[in-house]
Amino acid sequence: MEETDRPPAESTWRQPPAGLTLPQNELHVWRARLDLAAGPLAALTRLLSPEEATRANRFYQQRDREQFAAAHGLLRLLVGRYTGLPPAQIGFAAASGGKPRLVPGQSGRPLHFNLAHTRDLALFAFAREAEVGVDVERRRDDLPWRKLAERFFAPAEYASLLALPEEEGSAAFFALWVGKEAYVKALGEGLRMPLRAAQLRWSAGQQAQARPEGAAGDWRVQLLAPGAGYSGAVAYTGELHLRLWDAGELPLALELN
Repeated sequence: MEETDRPPAESTWRQPPAGLTLPQNELHVWRARLDLAAGPLAALTRLLSPEEATRANRFYQQRDREQFAAAHGLLRLLVGRYTGLPPAQIGFAAASGGKPRLVPGQSGRPLHFNLAHTRDLALFAFAREAEVGVDVERRRDDLPWRKLAERFFAPAEYASLLALPEEEGSAAFFALWVGKEAYVKALGEGLRMPLRAAQLRWSAGQQAQARPEGAAGDWRVQLLAPGAGYSGAVAYTGELHLRLWDAGELPLALELN
C-alpha cells in the first residue's frame, strides 16, 4: 500500500433527522460514546437480553462491563429505529463466524448490521441488502506496529509500511488493520481468516475506496475518522451511498422516555 494512494478517511458525522430511514442504496454508519452517565447507561442496560447481561457480567473490570452493556444496548436501540421493533424484544442469532443477525421473521425488510467498539467509542454499520463489517481501534504511540505488521500482514504490505516515515507508517498500519478487520467481519469469517489473507489494494478517486485483492464479489472498504486518536473502517458490497451519523443524545433520550 503506497502512502500517496491511501484514501482520505470520511470524517463528517451529522445528527440524524427525526424520521430517519435506510434506503436500499445507502449504508449508514453510526458513532457513539460509551463513557455514559449513570442514567443513560442504566437505561441501555435494561434493554439487554438475559444472555447479553450474562456476557457483560463476565468481564472482570467494571469499565469493560459498562462499555459492553452500552454498546449492545445502543445496537438494540438503533436496530429498533430501523425495524420499528421494541429494542428490548429484538432477537439476535449468530450466523457462521459469530456475526450477529436478526432472528428470521422479526422484520418485514432485511437488515444487515455490525458492531465494533474500543475503549470509549463504538461504531455501528447498517445496510438493507449488502453484507457489512465495521472496525474501530484507538491508536497507540507505544504499539510495536512494525512487529505486528510483519506477523499479520502480507509481505508486500509489510514492505510498503517499512518504507514510510515513523508517523506516516503508524497511521498507515492502523488504516490497514481496521480495513482488514472490517472486511473479515463483513465476510463473517471471524478468526478463521488470517489478516494477511485479506490484502487491500487502495485506489484513488472521489469515493476513496479500497478493493480487497482476490475477493469474490464487489467488495469495498472505506476508511473512517470517528474521532481524535481513533481509526475506523467499514466494509461492504456493491454501490452504496455512505452516510455518517452521530448517536449524540440517543442514550439520554431513551432514559427520558
